[in-house]
Amino acid sequence: MNENSVVAKIQQINDQTDHYIKQIREAHKLSTKGSHLSFVSYFSHSLSVAEEKGEDHVLLGNYTVKNTGTVPIHSPVLFIRIQSDTEFSFSGKYKQGKSTANIQIPWERLEVEGSNPSSEYWLKPSRETTIGVNEQVVFQNFQLKWTYENRAQLLVEGFTYSQEVKEGIASLNSISVRG
Repeated sequence: MNENSVVAKIQQINDQTDHYIKQIREAHKLSTKGSHLSFVSYFSHSLSVAEEKGEDHVLLGNYTVKNTGTVPIHSPVLFIRIQSDTEFSFSGKYKQGKSTANIQIPWERLEVEGSNPSSEYWLKPSRETTIGVNEQVVFQNFQLKWTYENRAQLLVEGFTYSQEVKEGIASLNSISVRG
Protein backbone atom coordinates (compact mmCIF):
# COMPACT_ATOMS: atom_id res chain seq x y z
CA MET A 1 0.00 0.00 0.00
CA ASN A 2 1.24 3.41 -0.80
CA GLU A 3 0.89 6.48 1.36
CA ASN A 4 -2.05 7.91 -0.60
CA SER A 5 -4.10 4.74 -0.24
CA VAL A 6 -3.42 4.63 3.53
CA VAL A 7 -4.52 8.26 3.90
CA ALA A 8 -7.63 7.54 1.80
CA LYS A 9 -8.47 4.47 3.92
CA ILE A 10 -8.06 6.50 7.16
CA GLN A 11 -10.33 9.22 5.73
CA GLN A 12 -12.91 6.59 4.77
CA ILE A 13 -12.85 5.13 8.32
CA ASN A 14 -13.16 8.64 9.84
CA ASP A 15 -16.13 9.43 7.59
CA GLN A 16 -17.77 6.12 8.49
CA THR A 17 -17.17 6.79 12.23
CA ASP A 18 -18.66 10.30 11.89
CA HIS A 19 -21.70 8.78 10.18
CA TYR A 20 -22.15 6.22 12.97
CA ILE A 21 -21.82 8.89 15.66
CA LYS A 22 -24.43 11.01 13.89
CA GLN A 23 -26.84 8.03 13.74
CA ILE A 24 -26.28 7.25 17.44
CA ARG A 25 -26.95 10.88 18.41
CA GLU A 26 -30.16 10.95 16.37
CA ALA A 27 -31.34 7.67 17.92
CA HIS A 28 -30.57 9.03 21.39
CA LYS A 29 -32.54 12.23 20.69
CA LEU A 30 -35.54 10.19 19.56
CA SER A 31 -35.38 7.95 22.63
CA THR A 32 -35.28 10.91 25.04
CA LYS A 33 -38.02 12.89 23.27
CA GLY A 34 -40.72 10.60 24.58
CA SER A 35 -42.16 11.93 27.79
CA HIS A 36 -43.64 9.69 30.43
CA LEU A 37 -45.31 10.18 33.77
CA SER A 38 -43.87 8.10 36.56
CA PHE A 39 -43.57 8.53 40.29
CA VAL A 40 -43.08 6.46 43.40
CA SER A 41 -44.37 7.07 46.88
CA TYR A 42 -43.19 5.37 50.01
CA PHE A 43 -43.13 5.48 53.80
CA SER A 44 -40.09 5.73 56.02
CA HIS A 45 -40.59 5.46 59.76
CA SER A 46 -39.20 4.70 63.16
CA LEU A 47 -40.94 3.22 66.16
CA SER A 48 -40.47 3.95 69.85
CA VAL A 49 -41.89 1.08 71.89
CA ALA A 50 -43.24 1.87 75.36
CA GLU A 51 -41.80 -0.28 78.12
CA GLU A 52 -43.96 0.69 81.09
CA LYS A 53 -47.57 1.44 81.89
CA GLY A 54 -48.46 5.07 81.36
CA GLU A 55 -46.12 5.41 78.37
CA ASP A 56 -47.18 5.63 74.74
CA HIS A 57 -45.89 3.75 71.73
CA VAL A 58 -44.90 6.33 69.10
CA LEU A 59 -44.46 5.83 65.39
CA LEU A 60 -42.77 8.75 63.62
CA GLY A 61 -43.08 8.67 59.84
CA ASN A 62 -42.58 10.41 56.52
CA TYR A 63 -44.52 9.89 53.29
CA THR A 64 -42.44 10.75 50.22
CA VAL A 65 -43.55 11.21 46.62
CA LYS A 66 -40.67 11.24 44.11
CA ASN A 67 -41.07 12.08 40.44
CA THR A 68 -39.15 9.44 38.47
CA GLY A 69 -40.64 10.40 35.11
CA THR A 70 -39.71 12.94 32.46
CA VAL A 71 -42.64 15.33 32.98
CA PRO A 72 -43.77 17.35 36.02
CA ILE A 73 -46.56 16.14 38.34
CA HIS A 74 -49.22 18.72 39.17
CA SER A 75 -51.35 19.13 42.30
CA PRO A 76 -50.39 16.01 44.28
CA VAL A 77 -52.85 14.70 46.89
CA LEU A 78 -51.86 12.12 49.50
CA PHE A 79 -54.28 9.64 51.03
CA ILE A 80 -53.15 7.96 54.23
CA ARG A 81 -55.43 5.24 55.61
CA ILE A 82 -54.89 3.77 59.06
CA GLN A 83 -56.53 0.51 60.03
CA SER A 84 -56.34 -0.33 63.71
CA ASP A 85 -58.06 -2.54 66.25
CA THR A 86 -57.25 -0.06 69.05
CA GLU A 87 -57.52 3.66 69.71
CA PHE A 88 -54.71 5.81 68.35
CA SER A 89 -53.97 9.45 67.75
CA PHE A 90 -52.60 10.80 64.48
CA SER A 91 -50.85 14.15 64.24
CA GLY A 92 -48.73 15.99 61.74
CA LYS A 93 -47.97 19.40 60.30
CA TYR A 94 -51.23 20.13 58.51
CA LYS A 95 -54.04 22.60 58.85
CA GLN A 96 -57.66 21.67 58.87
CA GLY A 97 -60.42 23.97 57.68
CA LYS A 98 -60.03 27.73 57.42
CA SER A 99 -57.01 29.07 59.25
CA THR A 100 -56.66 32.76 60.01
CA ALA A 101 -53.21 32.56 61.57
CA ASN A 102 -50.24 33.88 59.64
CA ILE A 103 -48.30 30.70 60.33
CA GLN A 104 -47.28 28.88 57.17
CA ILE A 105 -48.26 25.21 57.44
CA PRO A 106 -47.00 23.08 54.54
CA TRP A 107 -49.96 20.69 54.25
CA GLU A 108 -53.73 21.03 54.32
CA ARG A 109 -56.18 18.32 55.25
CA LEU A 110 -59.06 17.92 52.81
CA GLU A 111 -62.59 16.94 53.74
CA VAL A 112 -63.69 14.18 51.40
CA GLU A 113 -67.29 13.01 51.42
CA GLY A 114 -67.66 9.37 52.47
CA SER A 115 -64.23 9.36 54.11
CA ASN A 116 -63.77 8.29 57.74
CA PRO A 117 -62.27 11.37 59.47
CA SER A 118 -60.73 9.35 62.31
CA SER A 119 -58.74 6.95 60.12
CA GLU A 120 -58.46 8.46 56.62
CA TYR A 121 -56.34 11.50 55.91
CA TRP A 122 -56.47 13.33 52.58
CA LEU A 123 -53.65 15.88 52.37
CA LYS A 124 -52.47 18.34 49.77
CA PRO A 125 -49.67 20.91 49.83
CA SER A 126 -50.92 24.29 51.13
CA ARG A 127 -49.51 26.03 48.07
CA GLU A 128 -50.11 25.01 44.47
CA THR A 129 -47.41 22.42 43.88
CA THR A 130 -45.69 20.92 40.88
CA ILE A 131 -43.19 18.13 41.45
CA GLY A 132 -40.45 18.58 38.87
CA VAL A 133 -38.46 15.81 37.27
CA ASN A 134 -36.29 14.07 39.91
CA GLU A 135 -37.86 16.21 42.65
CA GLN A 136 -39.94 15.10 45.61
CA VAL A 137 -42.43 16.29 48.20
CA VAL A 138 -42.56 14.88 51.71
CA PHE A 139 -45.26 14.86 54.37
CA GLN A 140 -42.76 14.92 57.22
CA ASN A 141 -42.80 13.80 60.81
CA PHE A 142 -46.34 12.56 61.24
CA GLN A 143 -46.96 10.72 64.50
CA LEU A 144 -49.12 7.81 65.51
CA LYS A 145 -49.50 7.18 69.24
CA TRP A 146 -51.25 4.48 71.25
CA THR A 147 -50.98 3.49 74.88
CA TYR A 148 -48.81 0.77 76.38
CA GLU A 149 -51.94 -0.94 77.74
CA ASN A 150 -53.49 -1.27 74.27
CA ARG A 151 -51.90 -4.04 72.24
CA ALA A 152 -52.27 -2.73 68.72
CA GLN A 153 -52.41 -4.06 65.26
CA LEU A 154 -51.91 -1.09 62.92
CA LEU A 155 -51.72 -0.92 59.16
CA VAL A 156 -50.82 2.39 57.51
CA GLU A 157 -51.34 2.56 53.75
CA GLY A 158 -50.64 5.38 51.32
CA PHE A 159 -51.98 6.37 47.93
CA THR A 160 -50.95 9.29 45.73
CA TYR A 161 -53.20 11.17 43.34
CA SER A 162 -52.45 14.05 40.99
CA GLN A 163 -53.96 16.09 38.21
CA GLU A 164 -52.56 13.49 35.81
CA VAL A 165 -53.39 10.36 37.86
CA LYS A 166 -56.96 10.68 39.11
CA GLU A 167 -57.32 6.98 40.06
CA GLY A 168 -54.30 7.09 42.39
CA ILE A 169 -51.28 4.87 42.79
CA ALA A 170 -50.50 2.86 45.94
CA SER A 171 -47.27 3.51 47.80
CA LEU A 172 -44.43 1.03 47.38
CA ASN A 173 -44.75 -0.02 51.00
CA SER A 174 -47.04 0.20 53.97
CA ILE A 175 -46.37 0.28 57.70
CA SER A 176 -47.50 -2.68 59.75
CA VAL A 177 -47.18 -2.79 63.55
CA ARG A 178 -48.31 -5.60 65.78
CA GLY A 179 -47.94 -5.82 69.49
